[in-house]
Amino acid sequence: MINEPHLLIFGVGGHASAVVEVLKSREDHFRFIFVNHQTGGELHPLLEAVAHDVVPEENLSGIVPKLSNVKFHIAIGDNSIRVKCAQIASSLKLSPVTVISPTAQISSNTRVGMGSFLGAGSFLGPNATLGQHVILNTHAVVEHDATVGSFCHLGPGARALGASKMNEGAFLGANSVVLSNCEIGPWSTLGALSFLNTSHIGHGEVLVGAPARPLKAKGA
Repeated sequence: MINEPHLLIFGVGGHASAVVEVLKSREDHFRFIFVNHQTGGELHPLLEAVAHDVVPEENLSGIVPKLSNVKFHIAIGDNSIRVKCAQIASSLKLSPVTVISPTAQISSNTRVGMGSFLGAGSFLGPNATLGQHVILNTHAVVEHDATVGSFCHLGPGARALGASKMNEGAFLGANSVVLSNCEIGPWSTLGALSFLNTSHIGHGEVLVGAPARPLKAKGA
């Protein structure tokens, strides 16, 4: 359709294909332009049929002014890269699109930040809060009264239980659990299959095990 809006999707890999699958189920339609944020990155095979164009990140400032009705979504799992992409999109004065699977469950009195992704079978409990550009991957759970900061990522099957808190940029590996009333610090990682039963609010910690204990600081 001539008047279809353009959607810039940052990312060309597997997570981008999951995002597109959800977008294809929506009533609104987009022309997908995939933004390759890394040199040599290849377009996922499932995206080839829907890609209107693929452009390198460094060319965006020259391309966006030529398009009409442009929005964006960041389909990249790495939290720190999502921050950089959001900064680029903001400099171009673009508005983010929130992507929610039709099989996601969202309870009453929740808050979902702009640009977030709620994947298949994910759950957001009553009075829970998601910041901006959060990823709830397949079957991830954020229970009642929990708070998830901007640029966080919950891997498949990960759970943030009631009244827990994930600070900005925190990552929960697949099937990991933050127990009720516990807090994980900014830009920290809870390893796959680990569970956190006490608060760790340090910056950039790597926590593993059951119960989880600090492994090392990122970059240390």
